[in-house]
Order: sequence, then C-alpha cells, then structure tokens
Amino acid sequence: MNCRQALRWATIRLLSALLVTAMLAAVLYIAEFCFWLADPQRRLPPSNQHIDKVRYSWGQPIHLNRFGFRSRELQPKPPGTFRIMVLGDSMTWGAGIAVEQRYTDILERLLNADFQTDKFEVHNFGVSGGPMILHARILEWHIGIVQPDLIIVGFCYNDADMDMKKPGDWSPEKQRFDDIYGPCLESVRGYLTSLHLAHIGVRTEKTIRRIAEACGAYPDWITVIDRTYDPNSTQWRTFVGALETIKQISDDSGL
Repeated sequence: MNCRQALRWATIRLLSALLVTAMLAAVLYIAEFCFWLADPQRRLPPSNQHIDKVRYSWGQPIHLNRFGFRSRELQPKPPGTFRIMVLGDSMTWGAGIAVEQRYTDILERLLNADFQTDKFEVHNFGVSGGPMILHARILEWHIGIVQPDLIIVGFCYNDADMDMKKPGDWSPEKQRFDDIYGPCLESVRGYLTSLHLAHIGVRTEKTIRRIAEACGAYPDWITVIDRTYDPNSTQWRTFVGALETIKQISDDSGL
C-alpha cells in the first residue's frame, strides 16, 4: 500500500469515527429532549424553592401559620365549636396537592355540610417527613393552645423511623455503597449535566443504583421497612411508645 492509499484509508477511518460520534451525540441529545418533554415537573415551579418570596412544593404555593404549620391561623376557640386536631406526615401535610384538596380540609367541609353548620374546625398539624415521635411532641406542645375535642393521627409506613435527616430507604449497606461509589456516580451525573444531558445523567445514576440493588449490594425499600417494623427493633419500640404517649395525652385531656 502506497502513501496515497494509506492516507485515503486513514481519512475514511477518521470520517467514519466522526460520523459515528456525531450519530451517537445526536441520539443522546434527542433522548435528552424526549426525557425533558416527558418530565411532568418542567411545567411546575421548582419544588422546595422560593419564587418571589413564596415557597413552592411540587408546584403548590406553601403558606404557614405563626406556628409553622400549613394551616390557617389558630384563633381562640369560639363557644360551641367542635375542633379537630390532625397529626401526621406528608400525606396529612399535603405533599403535591393544594390545601383544599387535603383530606383534613375535605373532612371539615363534609362535616359542616352534613350537619348544616360552621362549627366544625379541622386543624392540620402535619409535618412532611415527620416520624411518630415528632407528632407526639407536637401534640404535647400545642394541645393547650388548640383545645381539641378530637385528635386524629395519620401515618404511613415509614413513620416508625426516628431520623428525619435520613431518607426512608436508608440502610447501613446503602450507606457503605454511597461512601464507596457515591462520589463516582455524582461525577458522572455532573459531567453529563455539564454537557446539557441532565435527564440522562439522573437516569444513568438511577439505573446503576437499581442494578446494584438487584444484585444485592443493599436492600430494597420494603426490606428496610420490614426491619423497622421488627417488634424487637429500636424504631418499632419508639413508634409504639409515641402512640402510647399520644393516647395518654388524649386521655389526660378527657378526650
């Protein structure tokens, strides 16, 4: 093969490599655009961020009363009023929905409509991510101010966990995985984000984590919850103790 032929083949290989690279880049950016179109949050204000001094959560404006709860201001209890105090987590707080869509607000409307009165008040003391031990403390701190006639406790599977700073699927195994591989995953996601491939970066990290979970690197969320609800676990004993505290406070108040 003479020099001219060698140069020709080198040029062909270079152009082929550039073409493949361009096609791969086109596929990635088309996929990124499709993921962006399919993202339901792109039409919503950022979650847990402030816009014009108003906090938004999943597209819903959040307004808190002077006690820090997502409920109307608490006024002195009028005579003849039947006041309900509701404790709970994000399901009670109303994550992702408007105030009027929460079950506490629906309950108040239904009670007043059924009894043709305006004497029923339902006050929402939900805390997003709050464990049962926190709900017991909230009741202890505010029951004298609220003066409820009825206490309702709403909770979900992960409310037995005591640590609000840890995600519901936290486990020692997952912590070790994050300590070892977390920085690498963050670097990959950060690099893809710098190339304007943020959605692909997020999906890449999620896929790797799902594979790691499927391979037994750390337990899934259901297994973690099962550990929490083990009658011998510290979390379960604390959860039951918090419920007993709520019951005792209710009994002491004559409810």
